[in-house]
Amino acid sequence: MNGAARQAGLSLVELMFTVVAAVALLCTTIQLGRSSRMLTSSTLARGHLVMAAEQALLRSGRDLRWAQPTTLLITTENGSDRADFVVCTAFDGDEPQWSTPITLRVEPISGDANRNGAADEGQLVRIQDGETMVLCRNVTKGGFSLKRDDFLLEAEVTLFVVLNGVVVERVVRHCETLINRE
Repeated sequence: MNGAARQAGLSLVELMFTVVAAVALLCTTIQLGRSSRMLTSSTLARGHLVMAAEQALLRSGRDLRWAQPTTLLITTENGSDRADFVVCTAFDGDEPQWSTPITLRVEPISGDANRNGAADEGQLVRIQDGETMVLCRNVTKGGFSLKRDDFLLEAEVTLFVVLNGVVVERVVRHCETLINRE
């Protein structure tokens, strides 16, 4: 048999090399897609965490901004700060009409959401007239603090989320100017 009569096509070795290369390329593509999905879901979860904290602080900030300074009492409860105050709701001539007392505090939740072996998580709530409104969930132990300086009030909340078995915390701060000055 001479070289001119050689059969066209791929040899068995060439075919095996092509199959191995295609499988390696497929596995690499799948792994890249998987890690991209994990990164996207992690980024989204962290973004939702920050957004929930910001919304809670903006909601509570609207109340705190209008708090009567002499009634704004900041204490500690369940390891976090607690605020009790009233706000101006209307005027009768020159006299302000004050709301019923409002409380901002962290209430414990049942279970161990952050998987640290202790039921120390909470939710930030607003309480007025016996009605409780949840402002945000997954507040860490000691995760709500208020600092007052004359006419400024800085609020801080720390929330957590468990991503792939790892607890991720985010701290959000918000500063309010107290409008009702004496």
